[in-house]
Amino acid sequence: MQNGTSESPFCTQSSTAYYCPGRPGLQHYAITSQARYCFVADSRDDLTSRSYAIFGFPLALCARRASSIASRLPGTNRLGFQPSLAVSDGKYTYTSGRVKDILGYQPEELLGKTPLDLMPDKEAKRIQAILSMISAEKIPIVDLESWNLTKDGQQVCLLTSGIPLLDDDGILMGYRGIDKDITERKKMEAELAHMATYDELTGLLNRHVLNTLLEDEISRSERYNRAFSVFMVDIDYFKAINDTYGHDAGDIILKKLAGHMQQFIRTTDHAARYGGEEFTIILPETPIHSAITLAERLCRDIEAVNFELNGDNGLTVTVSIGVSSFPQHGPDRDSLLIAADKALYNAKETGRNRVSSAADTAVSSPE
Repeated sequence: MQNGTSESPFCTQSSTAYYCPGRPGLQHYAITSQARYCFVADSRDDLTSRSYAIFGFPLALCARRASSIASRLPGTNRLGFQPSLAVSDGKYTYTSGRVKDILGYQPEELLGKTPLDLMPDKEAKRIQAILSMISAEKIPIVDLESWNLTKDGQQVCLLTSGIPLLDDDGILMGYRGIDKDITERKKMEAELAHMATYDELTGLLNRHVLNTLLEDEISRSERYNRAFSVFMVDIDYFKAINDTYGHDAGDIILKKLAGHMQQFIRTTDHAARYGGEEFTIILPETPIHSAITLAERLCRDIEAVNFELNGDNGLTVTVSIGVSSFPQHGPDRDSLLIAADKALYNAKETGRNRVSSAADTAVSSPE
């Protein structure tokens, strides 16, 4: 490098011009020895098109001024103004020192490896297909998420953004970009997604997801002219359990019963906590007569379970079940749920521990 400056991955003394295609206003903006400019990226969003900004500096001032301004940019990636990686011919030719913090490797250990070498096999195949498409189009990599393995085998999620490097003939020479560790963010997203999907106490689907699944199943059944059924399941005398053993014991019953139902249903079925001690099960492609048979089996199965409470493993519970079927008992979600709920009420009124269909035909579970 001239003028006593240290080498920067954003600087070059060759006569080859590297371009940044796909960036509005940056096409044919060259990094050349004649121009003697280097660039600093405002990495508030890690080189994405939403926040990409370029600052040019004379080569002699590159290291000092670029580093100074980059450090003052709002939210600048603390890796500094240099890219965290450079890839040529699919292999790393440069990695920053931060790779040790993220992946546990010394920078020189990754030279000659490909990004795919650091991923589980299934993830590598997925990313390979994406990178093949991106490199074929010679377009920037923008916010590409991938799961990688650290040196000690832990999984981390990296967010990758980068720019293609083209020579003056338009040949793709490689990519330079930034990897950001977003593992904690992905864990938080997964936790929030779980909270939005499942009931906190029982682990079954929650009521909101149930409603969505019902709408989807109605659409699918209409399209293929198939019937499906719905169970409304309620624990008999649950208030007496709470009053006798306490609400903590009631929660234990709810969780164990939910787990038992989850094991009982088929892989195509969906079990949800509807509210309180009431549960709902969706049974795709199941007409009313088959649904009633399954409901009777579920009644008998639950009655045979011993629930251990406070050292007492002799406690048993029973359930009542109301069954409705689409389209026989309603054309939409609300009508199906109302029909199943009325059938459940009928099962309660006629003795509990039994099944009733929406056609008001009570079917007692065998003694």
